[in-house]
Formats: sequence, structure tokens, C-alpha cells
Amino acid sequence: MLMQFGQILDHDITLTAEMNMCHENEECIEEEMDCCEYINHMERPKSCFPIQIPDDDPFYRVHFPKPTCLDFKRSLPFPCNYSSPSDVREQFNEVTAFLDASHLYDADPEKAWKLRVHTDGLMLESTDGLMPLDKLRPCERSHLHHPQFMSGDIRGNENPGLQSHHTLWLREHNRLARSIKALSPEFSDERIYQEARRLIIAEWQHIVFTEFLPLVLGRKTVDKLELAVDGPSLYKEYLNPNVANVFATAAFRFGHSLIPDKINMRYANHTSHNEQLKDNFFNTYLMRDGNMEDMLNGMCYLNAEVTNNVINDAIRNFLFIMPGKKFGSDLVARNIQRGRDHELGSYNSYRLACGLRALPGTFFSQPPPELTSKMWSKFSSVYHSPYDIEIFPGGMSETYVEGGIIGPTFACIIGGQFRKVKFADRYFFSHVNVDRNIRFCAKELEMIRTRTFRDVLCENTNIAELTLSPFQKESPSNPMISCTNTNRFEPRVDCEAEANEHDHFVPSNDVLNQESNSGEVIILVGGYNGWQILDSVELYSPNGTCQHLIAPLPQPTYGAQVLYVDGTLLVCGGRTPNGNAGTQCWRFLRDNGLGTWEQVPNLATTHPRWLAAGSYAGDKYFVSGGWSSSNTTEYYDPEAAKWIPFVPTPNYRKRHCMITYMDTLVLIGGSASGSKVDYYNLTSQQWHSLADLTSFRSSHSCILVPNTPYVLVFGGLKVTTLYNILTGQSVFGPRSQVSRSLGAVMELNGHIYVLGGDSHANVVERYSFREHQFTTEDTGLKLGRSRFGVAKVPAAFFQHLPNGCKA
Repeated sequence: MLMQFGQILDHDITLTAEMNMCHENEECIEEEMDCCEYINHMERPKSCFPIQIPDDDPFYRVHFPKPTCLDFKRSLPFPCNYSSPSDVREQFNEVTAFLDASHLYDADPEKAWKLRVHTDGLMLESTDGLMPLDKLRPCERSHLHHPQFMSGDIRGNENPGLQSHHTLWLREHNRLARSIKALSPEFSDERIYQEARRLIIAEWQHIVFTEFLPLVLGRKTVDKLELAVDGPSLYKEYLNPNVANVFATAAFRFGHSLIPDKINMRYANHTSHNEQLKDNFFNTYLMRDGNMEDMLNGMCYLNAEVTNNVINDAIRNFLFIMPGKKFGSDLVARNIQRGRDHELGSYNSYRLACGLRALPGTFFSQPPPELTSKMWSKFSSVYHSPYDIEIFPGGMSETYVEGGIIGPTFACIIGGQFRKVKFADRYFFSHVNVDRNIRFCAKELEMIRTRTFRDVLCENTNIAELTLSPFQKESPSNPMISCTNTNRFEPRVDCEAEANEHDHFVPSNDVLNQESNSGEVIILVGGYNGWQILDSVELYSPNGTCQHLIAPLPQPTYGAQVLYVDGTLLVCGGRTPNGNAGTQCWRFLRDNGLGTWEQVPNLATTHPRWLAAGSYAGDKYFVSGGWSSSNTTEYYDPEAAKWIPFVPTPNYRKRHCMITYMDTLVLIGGSASGSKVDYYNLTSQQWHSLADLTSFRSSHSCILVPNTPYVLVFGGLKVTTLYNILTGQSVFGPRSQVSRSLGAVMELNGHIYVLGGDSHANVVERYSFREHQFTTEDTGLKLGRSRFGVAKVPAAFFQHLPNGCKA
């Protein structure tokens, strides 16, 4: 069951389109063509990227005539990127990146409209409770001559198990719609449809995060990444909700090794029957013959395969086999080829991005602990160097994380993606810092959080009994229970009184402490204390529960960039006592004790960076200016695990500051630019300006005041400045108690803190936008410093420290 659920989940958030068959300077070929028909590669359309079959292939070599290649078409590229379109090739995602049940409702509004009855909020359903047959278009695989179902996703007919899950959620929508109609007969069709859809999406999100992800990632990873949904959460508007290419193209394809080679049907009399998967691709017969409940029941009993590098023959040699043919395609080969098509980084690069140790340079060395000696030997027979290992086979071959069914590299990638799915979605069901007409009231949340996947199965099928968790085998802790016992999901709650009481809802401090800062502390790296450059690294939390000096840098450094991306803590650039500005990057390793720092091989900024400015935009970290590179920018791409040159700045920038507002980078002041403010829009890829500051600023820091268009500009002068980035207006703010030039300003738990500065005091102050003043915190820094690197890092990242770390 876990595998089939994972497939429909994948289809909710990822769909990569293939290119048309087009020759250069010629019209596209409309009919389906096989790229293997083009023997001369010079004549192949650019969309063709066929998979070559070696002469000694143990499966294909026995066939006559012996095939020489497998058909494969490249993914449709997206023409625009942050940098030159000719430099980076990115692919389309044809569905939304949100967990919004688009597999049921369709991401295309026009298609979604065709799936509805337009009466009482219902969706189209056949008289026997199945998806309606699609009579308006030919079969997706017309050569199979099987009628196809209409669903919210173009892949909905791919196999009978997937068809059954689509039908299950269709029935759940209509069940809720009928309940809403019975309770509120005056509601319009549209209102009923949207209310049922809203509840379905919340129920779907809850099941994914409480039942599926803990089994895949392990509870420890779920807690570390704040993926639990049993309490309130906060929408983070600065997060980019996009789907990482490596997630869609490699990591979330881990489920391919879970696919069994048979379809098990378990009947009410406890007997069972198997059908071969290879005979049922795009075949709707089993569903139309009334076997839906038997297949769903069988999924709960049939043990899935294990996640590893072994794939069954149904999808390795017979994928999408055509009638009369002796073989089909190879899903594993297609996954690897798709990674090459998308130009994914190597397995080693993603290990580094996820904070794991680099692979050794030769296969003569011992393998890393995540790979067995047997797998290491197999890789040595295929790849020339460990650095050549590709991400899909590498990630699939790792030993499992604690409590999960995947290795640490895929857990890092998948966990990071679902963190964005949760926190970057304004409509995610558990968020409380959103408009009243969006968020769920407490009574609704209580109802949603009682709901399980077992309830959906029991209430929409005739299955008599199921285990508490259909994703796991029956056991004393997962007993079989009658389907008459479920947590009913009925839209009966009345939120009006609660809504009136909380019209001006503001999250409580408890909520903010739990979510916004449930895992974040401030890290200060290197700097200057008035007489020497520092190598010390300090952790700071305002409540004093994470005050540590951890492992020092390998060499004294000031003015470096510190970034925490997808579970990796990096320190890049900076200046050392010999006066050289660096490009090297150091990664923090949580080995034991206070940890260690190691230089990251093959990772360096494209220009020397010290006293530059940095800011996150989506999942990338942008850096601008600095003493040695004052009119340049670059960004760190976590997918590629490298720094990529970006656009030049219109003005020289050093000792300046930079923030991100929505899709715009804003560069403010600096010793070479004074009062100038420049905007760069990442969508239009254009620089523009609005208005300058009212005073010269250098050696300052800045931060966007949460939930406002104001930037607090701090340091360089005794008085602060509030700059409205929408209007360009500046006003002076309150004064700090100490000089804060070359210090830092950080947002944590909804509050703004100012730290360090050239007075080298250890005093930390908190800024209140509402009260327009600074107050001194009871807890200060261990070491006063200026010119240091600074970042926010989840407290869980430092749980290995001797005294722990809590935010």
C-alpha cells in the first residue's frame, strides 16, 4: 500500500512534460514516433535521447532481432532562468508544487471543470462508483484498445492500483459533498464543491505528513525538519515552493524499488488471486470487472519490496509492453537517462549538499558508511571514479536512516522538499498566521487531525476490516479492526463563534516559539575583537538555552558568508590575517563533541568575498559585492552544490547590506555607493531604482521587518533608518545603546535582534517595530566581535553538542 500511495502522492506534485518530435527548422511530428528509428544520430530530432543497449545485455541479447536501443525523449525545457537561458537548462513542472490533491481535481481549471457534475458539488462518477470513462478523446495507449478513465491526472490509467486510488479519493469527495448538501441544502453547487475540496486537501495533507512521511523518513528526520502537523504552524512567505529537480527526477523515485511484480486481489472470503503487473499497464479491465476493493485489500496484505538497488522485471524489462511484443522499456534505465537529460549533479555532490562526507577519490579506498562493500565493488565495475556515480543509483544503494526506508541522501532531499510543501504553502491546513478566510478553525482542525487513511478506505469501500495502519503489516501494535469503527469526517462544525472571537487573530508567543523558532538559533563565525582576527564560532539563543562555543574555524577569518541550506552549514570566503580574501568553503561536520570543520573539495565562490552581503531567495543564497569583487554577484545553488556567477551590479558595493522582498533583491548603501538603493527583480531579470536613502550608510546591516514593507537599516550611524521598499521613503528610527557598525541584525521568533559591532560589546538588543525602541536582552554574547559571519540554523542541527541545544 505504501508504494501505491507514494505514486499518487508523487503525481500530485510532479509532472515533467516531454518534448515534441521536432527536427531543426522543421515542423513537429504529431504522431507518436520511436527515437530508435533514427539510426543516424545526426538526423535525430533534438527531442530524442535514446538509451543504447550494449551487445552483452543479459536480457535483450536473447531476442531476435536484437534491439539496439530503447526509445527516450527529452523533457521539455523552460526557456528562462536566473542567468543566461543558454547556460542552464531547466524543465517544466506541469502540475502545482503544492499538496492540493491535483491528482483528483486537476491543476488545469478547464479540465477540472469537465470533471464536475455541476450539481450539488459532485464530481463525475459512473453508476458503479468508478471514475467515468473518457469518451471525448482516444485511449492514451490506443494500441491497447482498453477504455480509459477520466481523472485529474493524465497518468491516472497507468496501472490498476493507481486507478483504484484515484477512484477512492473521488468517492471521498462525493461523500463529503453529499454530507454538506444534507446539512446545508441552501448552499450552491460551487460552494459545496469548494468546501468539500478544501476538506479533502486538508485530510490529504494530514495523512501524508502523519502516516506516509514518518515511515519513509523516520520519526527522527520528521522531527528535525519540523514536519509534524499535530500542532499549529506558521506560513513562511520567503520560502520558494518550487519542486527541486533532483527530488522529482531522482529522490522521489525511490518507490520504484517497492513495486511488486504482481497485483494481489484479496477477496471477502480471505482467498486471493494474482495478476501480473506487466500485463496490466494502461489496462482498465480489472477495475471495470469490479475488483477495486479486492485490489485495495490486497495492497494491504501484499508485502512491498524493499528500497534498494534491485528492481523487479515487470518494470525493468517489460515496462509499458505492447501487445505482441516480447519486451518493453526499462524504468531504471529511464530514471538514469532522465537524470542525465536534466543534468543532475553527481551522487557525491548531493552527499556534500546534505552534510555527508565526500566520497573517496578512488574505489581502492574504503566505502563511506552509507554504502556496503558489495555495492562499492559493483559501482567500481560500472564507473571509472566514485565521483562519476549518479544520484539515482547512488541514493538507492544507501543503508536506511533510523526508522525510515531510504538512505540519508534521499532523506535529506525528500525531507527538504516536504518542508517546502508545508511551510511555503499559504493554504496548508495547520497554518495559523494567515487570513481568517483561509485558516481552519480549532473545531475543524480537531476533526482533521483525527482522520486516517484507514478511515478513507473503510468509508468508501466494502472492505470489512483493516489494520490501524494500512501501510504496515498486521502485528500486535497494528491489529486488525472492523471497518465499522472509524473516525467519521463530517462537515458539522460551526466556526462562526470562533471566527467572531478571533477576527484579528495574532499567533500567540507559544505558537511562535513552537514553530517559527522551534529549531533556530544564531551562529556567529569568526570576526574581529579590536586587536585580532578571530577563529571562534559561537551559538546564541535569546533565552540562553543554546550558548556554546563550538569547534573553531581552521584559520582566523573575518567578513565571511555563512549559509545553512538543506541541512548543510557552510562558511565561504572571508579574509585571513595574511590579508588575502578567500573563495574557499568550509563545511561543519557533526562528528562528535564540538564538531569539526573541513574544506569542501571543488566548492568555492566565483570571486573572493569578504565584507560582502548575502540573502536567501527561494532555495538559493545570493551574495553581492565585497572588497575584492564590488560589482559582482553570484548565488549558491543547493541542487548543483556549487556557486554560480550572476549579474553585475549597477553600482559598486562593499560594506553594504542586501535583503530579499518577494522575488526582488534589494541592495542598500555601502562605502562605495553611499545612499544608493538598487533593486533586481528575479522574474523580469532587470535592475531598477526607486529612491535613495536620506543619508550615507556604510558598515551597516539591514533586515526586512516581518509583515511590513520596511527595512531596518542598522549601523554606520548612531541612529537607525526605516526604508519603505515600496515607496522609497526613509524615516529615522531609534538609537542603539552601543555602536553597531560592522555588526549584524537577525530575525528570530518574530523578533529582531542586533548583535556585535565595532564597540565589541557582548550586549544583545531587541528591536520592537511596534514600540519603536531597543531593549537589552538578559543573555548576551560570550565574545564581543565585529565583522563576523552570521546565520540562523535549526537548533536540532546542534543536538550532538555535549550540553545539547534548544532554541
